[in-house]
Amino acid sequence: MVLKLTRLSVPERNSLVPAVLPALVEVMRKTSLNRAIVMMKYLILWVHLGSDEDRLLKAYRRFIEAVSCWINVLPNTEGARSLRRLKETLTVIVERQSLLASKEAKYHVRLSYSQYALLLDAMMPEERRLHIPRLLSALKGEMTEEVSSHEQAVEISKALTLVVAWALNDHRDSELLQLYDQIVEVTKSYAGSISSFVVRAEVCGATRKIEGTLRELFKTTVQERAANALAWARQENV
Repeated sequence: MVLKLTRLSVPERNSLVPAVLPALVEVMRKTSLNRAIVMMKYLILWVHLGSDEDRLLKAYRRFIEAVSCWINVLPNTEGARSLRRLKETLTVIVERQSLLASKEAKYHVRLSYSQYALLLDAMMPEERRLHIPRLLSALKGEMTEEVSSHEQAVEISKALTLVVAWALNDHRDSELLQLYDQIVEVTKSYAGSISSFVVRAEVCGATRKIEGTLRELFKTTVQERAANALAWARQENV
C-alpha cells in the first residue's frame, strides 16, 4: 500500500493521505519492526515532497500521536530505537512544513537535504534514480547562492557524502554522470565561501571523491572501448 502511494503523483497521493494514515497506524502496529521502519521512511518522503496543506499536516499530526502510543513503549532494541528516531524526524519535518505554509517564515526555513538524501539512500537503486535529479538540482540551486548559515553548509556536506556513493554505483547512467559533473563544478565554488574550516574540508573532500570517481569511470570507459575495438579488429582478421 505504501509503495503504491509513493508511486502516485504528489496531488494524487495527498488526496488519499488523510484516509490512509488511520489505517496505516494499525498496519504498522501489527507488522514487523523492519517493515514499520520502511513505512515510516516513505511517510517522511511524502512530507518532503509536498504536504504543506493544513488538512494534511493535521492528518500527519494525528498519525504521529497515534503511533507514539505504542512506539514509545517498545523494548529498547536497535530496531525500536531506529523507529523512534524516524518518528521524531517525521515530527520535525511536519512542523517545518507547517512553518513553510506561513508566508512570513518561507524565506527562513529550508528543508533538510541530509535527511532527504538519507531517505533516497534507503531506497532501491531504480526508485532512487527517479529522485536523484531533483535532489541534485536543489543542491545545485542552493550552492549557487551565498552561504546562508553554518547549518546549511553542514546539511549540504552530509548530502554530498551520500552522492559520492551514488556516483560510483551509477557509472552506466550518462544523464546522472552529467549531473554529478555539474555538482562538482558548483561545489568547488561553494566550498570557498564556507567559513568553517572543518565543514569546508568535508565539502572539498566529498567533491574530490566525486571528481575522482568520475575520472576513474572515464578511464574505465576508454579502456573498455579500446578493448572492444581490439576484439573487433581481431575478429575481422580471422
